[in-house]
Amino acid sequence: MKCTVCATKKAKRTCALNPPSVCSECCGQTRQEEICQSCSYWKPPIRKYAELPAYSTNDMQSESRQDVAAMLESAILITDLQTNRTMQDSQMLAFLEMLFDAYFFNEQPISSDHLVNTAYQSANQILQKNISPIHTQESLVKIIGALYFVAKRRTKGRREHLDFLHQFPIQVFPND
Repeated sequence: MKCTVCATKKAKRTCALNPPSVCSECCGQTRQEEICQSCSYWKPPIRKYAELPAYSTNDMQSESRQDVAAMLESAILITDLQTNRTMQDSQMLAFLEMLFDAYFFNEQPISSDHLVNTAYQSANQILQKNISPIHTQESLVKIIGALYFVAKRRTKGRREHLDFLHQFPIQVFPND
């Protein structure tokens, strides 16, 4: 029997979403959590955040883009200071991934890490109060992508990127 989705490969998996059965590739590409979660083949999607759209470092030279980047970095740095610099770069990356989840994937992200949630909520409040209308959601995602790229490149798994950012004055933006 051929796959009901692609009609080219042999269907080896029974499927509630695309009955009666699909090939493994189509199974992975068409999964929907609400329908497929009880299936033995179900796995949550793996997000490749490093492959999402991002401005290059040259494109980030724009003053308005740097202002948005400063807003996002201030949220994480203030949270880090409030905890006596106990945060790790992995938490900063998780914070940026939450922003991707919200602004690229249009999901309501929640982290099991209280500090990451705190920074995320702070960033959202700062953005709502201060972001210029010239920045589209696509532009915001690309700024998040640029910050993610730089943080991934600089970290060695501890606090290297956060310590680097703390070398510069933190801009404070209204968030209430």
